[in-house]
Amino acid sequence: MKKLDHELDLTDTQRVDVEKILERLETELHELRQRHRPETREVFDHSFDMIKEKLDQEQRSKLDDLREEMRRRHPSRKDKSR
Repeated sequence: MKKLDHELDLTDTQRVDVEKILERLETELHELRQRHRPETREVFDHSFDMIKEKLDQEQRSKLDDLREEMRRRHPSRKDKSR
């Protein structure tokens, strides 16, 4: 919002209206991500499985570690409630 405000030199009225629109956008994007989380996870899982088929055992182990690290950094909402 700060960048838009600065770059566009918004009036106070415009700033309020744009903030409302951006808040709505954030809510809608969050809801969209939540609805599609299972499909997204499935795509990631499948892709990682395909990659693992191309790796040797040591590389697979490293990939598993990387994947676990990614999951810790970006836990799903379900994981956060634990």
